[in-house]
Amino acid sequence: MAGAHRMDTWREKWQADNIRFHMPVVNPNLEQWYHRAASDDKPVAFLVPLCGKTLDMMWLYTKGHTVIGIEGVEKAITDFFTENNLEFTKTTTEAGNLFQTADGRMRLYQADLCELNPQLIGPVQAIWDRGSYVAITRDDRPAYCRFMRGVMAPGCRWLLWAVEYDTSRYAGPPCALTETDIKQDLDEYVKLECLGRRQRTVGDWERLKAWNLEVLDEVMYLITPK
Repeated sequence: MAGAHRMDTWREKWQADNIRFHMPVVNPNLEQWYHRAASDDKPVAFLVPLCGKTLDMMWLYTKGHTVIGIEGVEKAITDFFTENNLEFTKTTTEAGNLFQTADGRMRLYQADLCELNPQLIGPVQAIWDRGSYVAITRDDRPAYCRFMRGVMAPGCRWLLWAVEYDTSRYAGPPCALTETDIKQDLDEYVKLECLGRRQRTVGDWERLKAWNLEVLDEVMYLITPK
């Protein structure tokens, strides 16, 4: 999918306030598995790809980490700073427009991740990927994975949220992402550990109705470089 079309699709969602993917609370999977990626006593550079205005970034920031977000839509970025009462500056960089706090620990780039040079962003020691890999179409996954491989420092720890469901009933997003898919994309470069799996039904996740699904599995992975 061409970069301009990718950005147009998401920009339209933000302008129409069609952002049901945005969570009004910190993601419980991050709270549960954070300790597998980082610790409070050792600040790291934490990448949040396709970050939107997620509250997860403030949660990581208040723990002392440097948060590096990548987002294609300026409105999502400015909304994040405004809603969290953070003053920011906007500058133009080779990687795209950079919005950051005075201390430099909250840095959000307005850019198309699939066309971004990872050397302009990384290396990072940790990644929180709640809705990025699953938002990427299959055609865009090679470019996405090239960026993610390139941005990872040695020893980087990548927390990944994935979903599995009957793709004959729904095509995404979020796109179904199985362990086999991840290995096909990344197995040559990374190690993959399944941290946990949870089955969701219409009874506890009403959105499944709109997706024509009765059941969906949420799966958490830890990805580390080989």
